[in-house]
Formats: sequence, structure tokens, C-alpha cells
Amino acid sequence: MIVKYENLPKGLAFFLSIFVLFGLSEVAYAHVEPDMPDSVAEVEYLMLLDMKPGDIETRYKLGMVYYRQKKYEEAADQLISVVKKDPDHFHAYEGLGQIKTALNDHKGAIELFKSAINIKPEDNHIYYYLGMAYESAGMFVEAAGAYNTALKNHESIPQTSRDGHYANDLARFQKAIKLLDETNHAK
Repeated sequence: MIVKYENLPKGLAFFLSIFVLFGLSEVAYAHVEPDMPDSVAEVEYLMLLDMKPGDIETRYKLGMVYYRQKKYEEAADQLISVVKKDPDHFHAYEGLGQIKTALNDHKGAIELFKSAINIKPEDNHIYYYLGMAYESAGMFVEAAGAYNTALKNHESIPQTSRDGHYANDLARFQKAIKLLDETNHAK
């Protein structure tokens, strides 16, 4: 029988996760459900890192939990630690770029998104984030180029690999290009 996290009485999920982590420490891992509150995920990841401090994927996930909670300094510390251990960790650079964007350091975000692109140039979302950073920095020509690359990369996803997010992402990329084009024509 599978019990969803959201159906558990308040507080039970937290204590259950502690029991599972400590009761099964030889096979401990953090499995955070998509609907699990970030505060609970944070505790689980911290406990797991206590047991396995070198686990960079858990450290990355903790960094992103901190990011979603707007704890940007803590998030950056975790993601920088990941990059130091794995300089090719695409998602850590992406997360660091998102932190810079949230802090309105658009030039810093641009550099971090470019680092991520050097690792995984076929990704479509990273070009979208890069386009947003360029646009926020007033670099509209570069923004248009990044958005168009996001769209091109997105459209090249094979039909069999397209998930439920494909149409939403496509619409978002097209909207960004249209708004940028309208902004440039208004000038």
C-alpha cells in the first residue's frame, strides 16, 4: 500500500522520514516527493548530508530547496560546493545563475548560464534563462539570440521524447520572442 505524503496527518511525515533515515541508515537516501514542503525536504537533506557529506546530488537538491525558500546565500554555498567537487555539474551552474538572477546580478547570471551551456549546449531551458538575463541587462539582441536558440533546441526534441511540459515550454519561448520583438519595435 502506498500512502501519499499529502494524506498523512500533519507532523507524521516529518517523524516518519526521521525514522526511515535513521532506521535504514545503511541504505539511506532522501526521496523528496514533489508535493513535500521545502521545510521538510530541507531537514531530510540535512540529515542525509550528516551521514553522507560527500553526496553532491543531495547537496545540489538542498541548494535548490534553499533557493525556493529564498535563502540565496545558503543556496549558493551548497551549489558552489557541488561545482567544486564536480566542475561539470550542469544543474549547479543553472541554479547559481538563477540565484544571481533573483539577486538582480544579471551579468553574473549570464556568465553562469554560459558555463552551463558549455557543459550541455543542447538544453533548451538554459538558453531561455540566458535570454531572460540578457533582457534584464538591456542586451536585447543577445536576448533574442538566446530565445531563438531555446526555441530551436526545443523544436529539435524528438516526438517520442516530448513530455507534458513540451507545449507549455514552447508557448513560453514563443511568447518571450514575441514580447522582445514588440519591445524592439516600440523603440
